[in-house]
Amino acid sequence: MCRGRPCVPPLKYRQEAFMKINNIQINGFGKLKDKTLKLENGINLIYGSNEAGKSTLVNFIKAMFYGVNKNKAGSTFSELERFKPWGDADFSGKIEYEIDGVNFSATRDFNRNNCKVYNIAGEDITNNFNKDKSRGAEIGIEQLKIDEDTFVNTIFVSQDNV
Repeated sequence: MCRGRPCVPPLKYRQEAFMKINNIQINGFGKLKDKTLKLENGINLIYGSNEAGKSTLVNFIKAMFYGVNKNKAGSTFSELERFKPWGDADFSGKIEYEIDGVNFSATRDFNRNNCKVYNIAGEDITNNFNKDKSRGAEIGIEQLKIDEDTFVNTIFVSQDNV
């Protein structure tokens, strides 16, 4: 530890970033509605019975950083259709996170393909990010320096991999 923080070289000297998710607010995403989750330091274990929404939570986190795909790409439903909230909930959410000790928050309205990113001072920094036409601001690619597949395959440990 370096002064109470992980010893991580400055981002300009490396390709990856140290990220910590602090808070998750789900207004509506799949079966999840009006859920708030505060994550603690260290490893957070999310568990529950079958169909409790664990996989939906994982997909929400991914969607916050990479957006939802509107294309079916050979599937019966697109991600947008698959994760539309059940009922009348607002298809949106917020995530608060830090990268290399710098705090950010992001909000997404999935119906409108609208994403806003704010720095610690509350300034809208969304224009600093490339915007994909079908998914919105590419937060994950630009801040974490990894694509969506790499994020999914390295960040989350699914039940199948335990």
